[in-house]
Amino acid sequence: MTAELRNRVLKAYYSHPYSLRQLADMFGVSRMTVWRTVQGSNPAEVLGF
Repeated sequence: MTAELRNRVLKAYYSHPYSLRQLADMFGVSRMTVWRTVQGSNPAEVLGF
């Protein structure tokens, strides 16, 4: 996963009530990839707080 795609996935995850499956389908990755990406993230950094 590129850094740009990672940022897009995380912004969508923290900004909207999408499920992991919905995000995976939207971005063309597996649900597990989305889960791993979210697990290692910090919402404040992603959203710029």
